[in-house]
Amino acid sequence: MDRISRFKLVEETKKIFKSRFSVDPAHTSSAPGRINIIGEHTDYNLGLAMPVGINRWVCASISHRVDSQIHVFSKNFNKSLQLDLIGNIETTDLWEKYIVGILSVVKQRFNIKFGFNMLLYGNVPIGAGVSSSAALEVAILGSIKELYQLSITTNEFLDICSKVDNDYVGVKSGMLDQYVSLLSDKQGPMLIDFSKSSHKNLKFSLKKENFILINSLVDRKLARSDYNVRVKECREALELINSKLDQSKKIYEIDCEDLNYLDRHSIHYKRLYHVVTENQRVYKLLSAIKEGNINMVGKILSYSHKSLSENYEVSCNEIESIIKVSNYAPGFYGGRIMGGGFGGCTVNLVDSDRLEEFESYVHYHLCSKYSLNVKIERVEFSDGLKSH
Repeated sequence: MDRISRFKLVEETKKIFKSRFSVDPAHTSSAPGRINIIGEHTDYNLGLAMPVGINRWVCASISHRVDSQIHVFSKNFNKSLQLDLIGNIETTDLWEKYIVGILSVVKQRFNIKFGFNMLLYGNVPIGAGVSSSAALEVAILGSIKELYQLSITTNEFLDICSKVDNDYVGVKSGMLDQYVSLLSDKQGPMLIDFSKSSHKNLKFSLKKENFILINSLVDRKLARSDYNVRVKECREALELINSKLDQSKKIYEIDCEDLNYLDRHSIHYKRLYHVVTENQRVYKLLSAIKEGNINMVGKILSYSHKSLSENYEVSCNEIESIIKVSNYAPGFYGGRIMGGGFGGCTVNLVDSDRLEEFESYVHYHLCSKYSLNVKIERVEFSDGLKSH
């Protein structure tokens, strides 16, 4: 199912919905997962990033009910969820928290009286760092918005998703994942400036290169990992600098000179050093792309990984093994850990003419040297949220 087209996945979702609920869906929304080419852990620090949606989607089919019941079925988990709009809405399973969170926020902001049936189905790898959770949120909210004809602006849409992550799921994340799942353009990545909540689409395509994902199959639960700790450490570092400067700078206003106010051997220095230099790498990679300097693009990706591993400390043994092997693989330009970290996958720029050689080399050496089984996926760019 990995390489199924968007159209076929949507049609399959509609078919499963009708089989499950005995009616055709009123609407189906599809939202993509994403890769983030450069700019990692910069969104919640109000920095820069260059993500793009990929040809893996979560679909949410929906239909009206005449009562206040909410009936949801997840095809991927083969689980059902039944709720009532009247009264408090609570649940414990992670995938259910996204539904409950969105429903709770929508209930607070809009006058919804009747329930719905919903079926969820997709092919975004779960726990791989390509943001299956954001695709789920965007697809769910997109279908609810269409069903009830809610007037929701782009900023409100993103704000609802952010509130769900922060208040209901417990991950103090930024808006990168939801932003790209909602607004991506398959013509090229987005350059997002989170300090201004603005973006521009970069119209370019890779001519002789592909982005390859290597999934370590190490699942990471961000709410139970050190992800929230990194958010806290960056805020503490900023407070320390501002106390020395007697100013109120934002993180995106901090430069390398300001870092001198921190102990170079401290955690706070390392965390902010990554953020400052990662923002610089976004601009450097953009310049390298415009110049057609693919070797430099690869090097910048690898520099980013080194910083994420050594300064931000969000890598793990399996990811380090993948990077070590990839460095010697045919056709490899560069790569890095992607997403929240602590597992998940690496994103790698590879020569299109040597894809099979690259994949075979990586599979063989990871298995023989590290006893590590991985899943390799070739991805293409995708548009953001669509209603069908």
